[in-house]
Amino acid sequence: MKFARVEYVLGDRYNLSYMRYAGQLAYMKNKGEWVELHSKVTLDECINLIKEDEVFHP
Repeated sequence: MKFARVEYVLGDRYNLSYMRYAGQLAYMKNKGEWVELHSKVTLDECINLIKEDEVFHP
């Protein structure tokens, strides 16, 4: 299952998104949409955000 996406932007910056399953069960593959929560953050910031923010946890 997909919960987080780190997308390279430029230099040492990345966008961080989570998979939102709108009204559907999470086990249904490819039935959601990526929602960007953080833009142009460092990779270390992405890792910390994934660890700390519940939206990135299954």
